[in-house]
Amino acid sequence: MQQTAVALAEPESKLLLEGVQLGACLLFILLYIWSTYSPVVPGGGRWWCDLLLCMVFAADYTHRIMVTSSHPLLAVLHPLALIDLLSFAPSLLGAVLPQLGLVAPWGLDLRWFRVFRALRLLRLSLLSGNLSTMKSNKGALISGSLNVPLVWLVASVVAWMFTSASCVAVMEKWVWHDALYFVASTLTTVGYGDVVVKSSMGRLVVLVMMLVGVVLIPVRASQLYSRLNERRLMVGHPPGDAPGCKGSYVVLSGRLSDVRGFNDFLQDFLVQVRSLPAAAGQRGRNSLQLVCLCNKPSVEFLALQELHETHLTLVEGSAFSERDLLHRAALAGSVGAIVLADRFSSNAAAEDTDVQFRVWAIKSAVKRVPLYVQVLRRSSVGVIAPFLDPHQDVISSIEGTRMRLLALDAFVPGPPLAGLRFSSAVEQVYAATGALLVGVVQGKSQRLVLNPGSAVIKQGQQLVCS
Repeated sequence: MQQTAVALAEPESKLLLEGVQLGACLLFILLYIWSTYSPVVPGGGRWWCDLLLCMVFAADYTHRIMVTSSHPLLAVLHPLALIDLLSFAPSLLGAVLPQLGLVAPWGLDLRWFRVFRALRLLRLSLLSGNLSTMKSNKGALISGSLNVPLVWLVASVVAWMFTSASCVAVMEKWVWHDALYFVASTLTTVGYGDVVVKSSMGRLVVLVMMLVGVVLIPVRASQLYSRLNERRLMVGHPPGDAPGCKGSYVVLSGRLSDVRGFNDFLQDFLVQVRSLPAAAGQRGRNSLQLVCLCNKPSVEFLALQELHETHLTLVEGSAFSERDLLHRAALAGSVGAIVLADRFSSNAAAEDTDVQFRVWAIKSAVKRVPLYVQVLRRSSVGVIAPFLDPHQDVISSIEGTRMRLLALDAFVPGPPLAGLRFSSAVEQVYAATGALLVGVVQGKSQRLVLNPGSAVIKQGQQLVCS
């Protein structure tokens, strides 16, 4: 017996029991709809089925109030408990009292209360509580993070449409499917006008139906949308879990638009990381992980991530979301953060403004993480610099870098450099002129290669310095 109780306490078992109750609730509703077309004969099959369902719901209600609740009185007065009681108690009394030769208090016709049967669907709040414990893995029955608001949306809409249609059918003496058609066309604001209410009570019911419906459905739909919005993509190892990176990672905030440009940036990032010495405590940076907090990556970026799966993680999200920054991208545990502007943006001012807000969001969330910022315009540097810590943060502009390279794009004066390795040429040029070599221009394509390292400088090759 104890093993059975333990088994029923498991989330999957609770979910199964709630699913059975959901099926019974739907059958309960269908029995009422059937009764609007064909009256129920006392003692017949439908009558016994209806009575059995009412008894099952009554037993479940009593068990939840008396056994599982630590405060029975508060549990009875809970709105969901009152709705639950209203959904089955009048039907149960209406079936039992005539058999005992009794009548309802004040001569009430308890059959009218059957219109509230669908409100029992709101008992799915218990199902939602079980769904929230389910994880989205292979062993789970349902992914709770998505289905909780989805179940609430469906249950709320079905319960409200059924209750409204039943009330309208009673007030206007319509067949049930005509009432459902009218309710659906009204709640969806279509309103064909071929079926209209005429009685004052019917109009009052429709007024209440519309006032509640225009609030209930959008609220539930917005909850579903927000939960769907949370189920965004994360491709690669979670931050700090990449093999060989020893928990070291950098968070990049940017927009993925050009796969070639991002690949160049990634390759240069990896080369620079490998050239760095190990930090204190033997925490090597030669295998740093790059966590990119970005827009939804395209197929090309997903393929690029597969090529660098041990060093690159793509996290779909926004720097303006604290949950994305601190939980999904784990900014607080990073060794640094990079904010990049989209160099292909058609509106440089708007792009730099976006960078400014991202910098503000990141510095508001975590101040101790070093921040490296790149904007498009030189004028934006002075605007964003006050948000940064001059002792640890760095900011540069693409416009400023481009203008400096154009101004200094010339053959470096001084000793002949042909035949030397680039690293040796850097030392000689700096000793002779104080200028710093940054790259070479190769081939007829005039492609600029930054810091080619041990590459040998050829005769007549153009060098770039700063």
